[in-house]
Amino acid sequence: MSGTPGLRPDGTRPEDFAEEARQASDNVCEALRCAGAEPSDIVQVRSWLTARGDIDAYVITAGRRCPAPPRRRHAARG
Repeated sequence: MSGTPGLRPDGTRPEDFAEEARQASDNVCEALRCAGAEPSDIVQVRSWLTARGDIDAYVITAGRRCPAPPRRRHAARG
């Protein structure tokens, strides 16, 4: 799942970071579904954010998108 981008199914990039974070999460969930897995199977999430201002949107989105939070979650600003 490493490097899963927040691109829409049509390949376009969302207008803002919050939408991009939601789309990336949806893309991960879809990939898991295709592999016969689900979000509760995730053990660890590590994300690298490039802008400090994106941290709050990421935390909110990650909290809403993972019904069973992974045992470990990391976010770092690069």
